[in-house]
Amino acid sequence: MRSPYRRLPGNIQLPAFERYELGSQLRRCTNSVPANLAEGSSSRHIAVFIEGVSGSLGELRETLRHLYIASRKGYLSEEVYNSLRQRYERCGRMLKGLERSLVAKRKGRKPVGNKEEPPAYDHHAPCATLCEGPR
Repeated sequence: MRSPYRRLPGNIQLPAFERYELGSQLRRCTNSVPANLAEGSSSRHIAVFIEGVSGSLGELRETLRHLYIASRKGYLSEEVYNSLRQRYERCGRMLKGLERSLVAKRKGRKPVGNKEEPPAYDHHAPCATLCEGPR
């Protein structure tokens, strides 16, 4: 059984010369979306969690850009590109909502000495399954 982390989103088939260029970039930024979120959520400080969400959003935008490039070069169909783009954009909206709620919680927080637990992050949420491709 092949690891899902070795596959590209949507099972994109790239020419040999792109596997270690565009393919590597896509794999890295796709895997970094949930990794940044998991890293930020493990902190007891809301500011660090917000930073993790922000990093996830940056990696998500990078993934979208690489997918766009792959579609423009003809490595994936418009249908597959649109399906993946919609899934990533949905994930981006969820991350922006999480970021807004964390910022609001941070602004209304108690004095500095009180460390609040950030909300638990479900590591099996939709964002974590994006590397599996369209369903």
